[in-house]
Amino acid sequence: MERGCHFREEQWILGTAQEIVAIRNVTISLHFVICLLRNTASCLRDITVAMNRPTHSLAPFDRLSGYTLIEIMLVLAIISVLVGAGIYFLSGNLDIAKEQRAASDLQTITTQLKTYEMQNQFLPSSEQGLMALVKQPTTEPLPTRWRALMEHLPTDPWGSPYQYRQPAQKSSKQFDLFSLGPDRTESKDDIGNWNG
Repeated sequence: MERGCHFREEQWILGTAQEIVAIRNVTISLHFVICLLRNTASCLRDITVAMNRPTHSLAPFDRLSGYTLIEIMLVLAIISVLVGAGIYFLSGNLDIAKEQRAASDLQTITTQLKTYEMQNQFLPSSEQGLMALVKQPTTEPLPTRWRALMEHLPTDPWGSPYQYRQPAQKSSKQFDLFSLGPDRTESKDDIGNWNG
C-alpha cells in the first residue's frame, strides 16, 4: 500500500516537472517574439540564459520565466495588426490573378478556335458557339473534319461562361471572345481578345 502511495507522488512530481518544462518552452517562445518586436540585445541575452537553464530544475520562477498579461496582450495585438495588414494588401493581388487567369483561358480557347478553323476552313458560328470545340455541331455550317478539341469549356474566374461572337463586333480579329468580368454583364470591365 505504501509503495503505491510513493508511486503516485512520483507520478505527480514527474507530471508537474513536465508541465513546468512545457510552460518554460512556451515562455521562451513568447519572450523570443517580444524580443523580435523590441529588437534589443538584452532580450537575446535573457533568452540565452533561459535556454541554458537546466530543464530538470524545479526552482521557483523568476522574472525571465513569465510574462505579464499586458505583454501577452500587446504581442497578440501586434500580430493581429500585422495579419490584418497582410490580408488588406493581398486582396488586390487576387483581382489581378483572376484577370490573368481569364486572359490565359482566352488564349487557350483562341488557339483551339484557330485549330478548328484550320481543320474545317471556317470558324464556328455564333449560334454554334464554343460548344463546337466540345461537341460536333448539328447546325450549319457543318464541319467536314470535326474532332473534339476540348474536353469541356472552362468558366471564367467569376463563374460565368466565356462569350463568343462571330463575326467580331469589338475585336480586329474574326471573332469576339471575352469574359463578362466581375459584374457578369457585358460592359467596359470585360476582358476580351480586343484588350491585347
